[in-house]
Amino acid sequence: MSDKIKTAVKADAIESVDSQGEIRQTELTSTPMVIGAKKLSKIKETLKKINGMTAGAPLSPRYKKIGLGESFKGVFLGFKSISTQKQANLVCAGWMEEDGSTYINAGTNLVQQLMEYGIEPGTPLFVKFETKDKTSAGHEVFVFEIRPLESL
Repeated sequence: MSDKIKTAVKADAIESVDSQGEIRQTELTSTPMVIGAKKLSKIKETLKKINGMTAGAPLSPRYKKIGLGESFKGVFLGFKSISTQKQANLVCAGWMEEDGSTYINAGTNLVQQLMEYGIEPGTPLFVKFETKDKTSAGHEVFVFEIRPLESL
Protein backbone atom coordinates (compact mmCIF):
# COMPACT_ATOMS: atom_id res chain seq x y z
CA MET A 1 0.00 0.00 0.00
CA SER A 2 1.25 3.46 -0.87
CA ASP A 3 2.12 6.00 1.81
CA LYS A 4 0.50 8.69 -0.35
CA ILE A 5 -2.95 10.04 0.41
CA LYS A 6 -4.82 11.52 -2.55
CA THR A 7 -7.47 14.14 -2.03
CA ALA A 8 -9.68 15.79 -4.60
CA VAL A 9 -12.09 18.57 -3.80
CA LYS A 10 -15.29 19.04 -5.75
CA ALA A 11 -17.21 22.26 -5.56
CA ASP A 12 -20.62 23.31 -6.79
CA ALA A 13 -21.36 23.84 -10.45
CA ILE A 14 -21.33 27.26 -12.04
CA GLU A 15 -23.67 28.39 -14.78
CA SER A 16 -22.45 30.05 -17.94
CA VAL A 17 -23.97 30.98 -21.27
CA ASP A 18 -22.49 29.27 -24.35
CA SER A 19 -22.13 30.79 -27.83
CA GLN A 20 -25.71 29.72 -28.77
CA GLY A 21 -27.19 31.45 -25.71
CA GLU A 22 -27.82 28.16 -23.88
CA ILE A 23 -27.25 28.07 -20.12
CA ARG A 24 -24.75 25.33 -19.24
CA GLN A 25 -23.52 24.06 -15.92
CA THR A 26 -19.84 23.37 -15.43
CA GLU A 27 -18.64 21.31 -12.48
CA LEU A 28 -15.73 22.85 -10.62
CA THR A 29 -13.00 20.54 -9.42
CA SER A 30 -9.49 21.04 -8.18
CA THR A 31 -6.48 18.99 -9.12
CA PRO A 32 -5.65 16.10 -6.79
CA MET A 33 -3.30 16.86 -3.93
CA VAL A 34 -0.85 14.11 -3.01
CA ILE A 35 0.49 14.14 0.55
CA GLY A 36 2.76 11.50 2.00
CA ALA A 37 1.60 9.90 5.27
CA LYS A 38 4.80 11.07 7.05
CA LYS A 39 4.25 14.62 5.81
CA LEU A 40 0.63 14.53 7.01
CA SER A 41 1.80 13.50 10.50
CA LYS A 42 4.26 16.38 10.55
CA ILE A 43 1.52 18.80 9.47
CA LYS A 44 -0.68 17.63 12.37
CA GLU A 45 2.20 18.20 14.82
CA THR A 46 2.79 21.69 13.38
CA LEU A 47 -0.90 22.56 13.72
CA LYS A 48 -0.72 21.82 17.46
CA LYS A 49 1.86 24.63 17.79
CA ILE A 50 0.33 27.09 15.32
CA ASN A 51 -1.15 29.50 17.90
CA GLY A 52 2.33 30.18 19.30
CA MET A 53 3.81 31.04 15.90
CA THR A 54 4.34 34.46 14.36
CA ALA A 55 4.05 35.44 10.70
CA GLY A 56 7.28 35.13 8.72
CA ALA A 57 8.42 36.95 5.62
CA PRO A 58 5.82 37.78 2.97
CA LEU A 59 5.84 35.45 -0.03
CA SER A 60 4.58 38.15 -2.40
CA PRO A 61 7.32 40.75 -2.81
CA ARG A 62 6.50 44.34 -3.70
CA TYR A 63 8.13 46.08 -6.65
CA LYS A 64 10.58 48.66 -5.31
CA LYS A 65 11.66 51.61 -7.43
CA ILE A 66 15.13 52.72 -6.46
CA GLY A 67 15.89 56.41 -6.93
CA LEU A 68 19.19 57.84 -8.13
CA GLY A 69 21.67 57.78 -5.25
CA GLU A 70 19.51 55.50 -3.09
CA SER A 71 20.94 52.34 -1.60
CA PHE A 72 19.82 49.39 0.47
CA LYS A 73 21.19 46.36 2.28
CA GLY A 74 19.42 43.05 1.97
CA VAL A 75 19.73 39.33 1.44
CA PHE A 76 19.42 38.21 -2.18
CA LEU A 77 16.50 35.79 -2.65
CA GLY A 78 16.93 34.91 -6.33
CA PHE A 79 15.10 35.76 -9.51
CA LYS A 80 11.40 35.99 -10.31
CA SER A 81 9.64 36.50 -13.64
CA ILE A 82 6.72 38.88 -13.83
CA SER A 83 4.43 39.94 -16.65
CA THR A 84 3.61 43.54 -17.46
CA GLN A 85 1.37 45.10 -20.08
CA LYS A 86 4.43 45.80 -22.24
CA GLN A 87 6.54 42.69 -21.61
CA ALA A 88 5.52 39.07 -21.01
CA ASN A 89 8.45 37.74 -18.96
CA LEU A 90 10.42 40.39 -17.17
CA VAL A 91 13.14 38.95 -14.91
CA CYS A 92 13.44 40.65 -11.53
CA ALA A 93 15.95 40.33 -8.70
CA GLY A 94 14.42 39.69 -5.29
CA TRP A 95 15.75 40.50 -1.85
CA MET A 96 14.71 40.76 1.80
CA GLU A 97 15.58 43.77 3.93
CA GLU A 98 16.31 43.81 7.66
CA ASP A 99 12.68 44.47 8.63
CA GLY A 100 11.60 41.27 6.80
CA SER A 101 10.03 43.07 3.83
CA THR A 102 10.62 41.42 0.45
CA TYR A 103 11.10 43.36 -2.76
CA ILE A 104 11.79 42.87 -6.47
CA ASN A 105 13.29 45.15 -9.11
CA ALA A 106 13.78 44.56 -12.84
CA GLY A 107 16.68 46.92 -13.47
CA THR A 108 18.52 45.29 -16.39
CA ASN A 109 21.96 46.20 -15.04
CA LEU A 110 21.02 44.96 -11.56
CA VAL A 111 19.71 41.61 -12.83
CA GLN A 112 22.63 41.11 -15.26
CA GLN A 113 25.30 41.73 -12.63
CA LEU A 114 23.70 39.30 -10.19
CA MET A 115 23.44 36.65 -12.93
CA GLU A 116 26.89 37.22 -14.44
CA TYR A 117 28.69 37.03 -11.12
CA GLY A 118 26.68 34.00 -9.99
CA ILE A 119 25.42 35.61 -6.80
CA GLU A 120 23.70 32.84 -4.84
CA PRO A 121 20.39 33.24 -2.98
CA GLY A 122 21.13 33.89 0.68
CA THR A 123 24.02 36.29 -0.09
CA PRO A 124 23.87 39.57 1.88
CA LEU A 125 24.30 42.55 -0.47
CA PHE A 126 24.74 46.30 -0.57
CA VAL A 127 23.11 47.83 -3.67
CA LYS A 128 23.29 51.48 -4.76
CA PHE A 129 21.70 53.13 -7.81
CA GLU A 130 24.81 54.96 -9.02
CA THR A 131 23.89 56.75 -12.24
CA LYS A 132 21.81 56.82 -15.41
CA ASP A 133 23.56 56.20 -18.69
CA LYS A 134 22.58 55.84 -22.35
CA THR A 135 23.38 52.95 -24.67
CA SER A 136 24.68 53.56 -28.19
CA ALA A 137 21.08 53.02 -29.35
CA GLY A 138 19.91 55.79 -27.01
CA HIS A 139 18.19 53.57 -24.44
CA GLU A 140 18.40 54.70 -20.83
CA VAL A 141 20.29 52.33 -18.51
CA PHE A 142 20.34 52.50 -14.73
CA VAL A 143 23.78 51.57 -13.38
CA PHE A 144 23.95 49.83 -10.00
CA GLU A 145 26.87 49.28 -7.66
CA ILE A 146 26.52 45.82 -6.07
CA ARG A 147 28.76 44.63 -3.26
CA PRO A 148 28.52 41.42 -1.24
CA LEU A 149 28.47 42.24 2.48
CA GLU A 150 31.05 40.70 4.79
CA SER A 151 30.83 40.02 8.52
CA LEU A 152 32.98 42.17 10.81
